[in-house]
Amino acid sequence: MTSSTKVRQSRAHALRSPRACRSAHVFRSVGAAAAVLTALSLGACRNDPVITGSVPTDGYRTRHPIIVTEAPENLDIPVGPQTRVLASDLADAVRSFAARAKKRGDGGMEIQVPSGASNDTSAMYVARQIRAVLIRSGIRSEMIQSFTYRVDVPDVAAPIRLQYVGLQAKVHQCGIWRDNLAAKFDNRSYSEFGCATQSNLAAMIANPADLLYPRGTGPSDAMRRSTVFDNYRKGKKTASDYGDDKGGTVSDIGG
Repeated sequence: MTSSTKVRQSRAHALRSPRACRSAHVFRSVGAAAAVLTALSLGACRNDPVITGSVPTDGYRTRHPIIVTEAPENLDIPVGPQTRVLASDLADAVRSFAARAKKRGDGGMEIQVPSGASNDTSAMYVARQIRAVLIRSGIRSEMIQSFTYRVDVPDVAAPIRLQYVGLQAKVHQCGIWRDNLAAKFDNRSYSEFGCATQSNLAAMIANPADLLYPRGTGPSDAMRRSTVFDNYRKGKKTASDYGDDKGGTVSDIGG
């Protein structure tokens, strides 16, 4: 046997030995683990967005926004066929309406008197008295305009309508049901959700301009400020004292 043949046999024996096989197995295991760790690290670097299908928190505000716009505001004054004098409670309503017109509107006012109704004569008498109440309430005479509107049914007693144009907070018309709730299976609100709540909130806003810009800061209470400064100079408490009578107690009924 030649020396080269012996060398080849010794190398083959070393490769087939258990120790060599274990070393090769460990090397392959380490290599596989390194490949797995590399794949995991590369996967962690990805920043894919996850869509959970949660309910948006501002959906009804987007679908049913409160809009501040100019719109006419009306007040109907009922007038009977034999009425010749504006009642005191109706005069109070006219004064309140005039105050809102000065605050929200441009100062103008319309008096719409019915024509062709059973009470058109009475409405003319009462309309003059309404005009006088408006002037006493601060509406300038040149800003008051009188019109007549035609009544198609002469037997009815049509009202006198006061109208001014001013700022209003409002929501578009509700009650347009676009979704079939019986066939809605996703976790999202239906299209009409929140419309009634937004409409009620808009109706409760006293001054729609508050939604556009903040109000100016009013003057401070000079007397209260003087009292606080005086207590501060004397080393006394500057805050108000609240006694035990201001607190509440938990009911012991049933306990």
